[in-house]
Amino acid sequence: MAFESGLQHFIDTPESYVSQPEYVIDLLKTVPVIWDEIKYISGRTGELSIIPRRYGKDWYIAGLNGEVKVKSVSVPLSFLGEGNFECLLITDGKAPRSFESKTLKIVKDTVLSLTMAERRGFAARIRSKK
Repeated sequence: MAFESGLQHFIDTPESYVSQPEYVIDLLKTVPVIWDEIKYISGRTGELSIIPRRYGKDWYIAGLNGEVKVKSVSVPLSFLGEGNFECLLITDGKAPRSFESKTLKIVKDTVLSLTMAERRGFAARIRSKK
């Protein structure tokens, strides 16, 4: 979700994927191979990248902290448009190489306030709530 590529792929070992929590595996299964729209929220090579991408009605946001320091970031969701949405947010866990997941009810005025561990990041999938 974070890298631009002509071929959507994830780099890791099969053992790494099998060891992930179910919510991580479920998210990875839904990531599209092409995008209808790409936005820019923040970025500087080697420092920070926050990029939302849309496929159909769903948005995927990837955030990467490229530095060896903790960062607090604000992610405005004004690109969503009108309506109510549900956001699956996966962030860094308390333990090394762990994750936490939560589901949020959001609207376009929502701003996600996140803390990104050093050289870690977050992923989100946003779907229209019917």
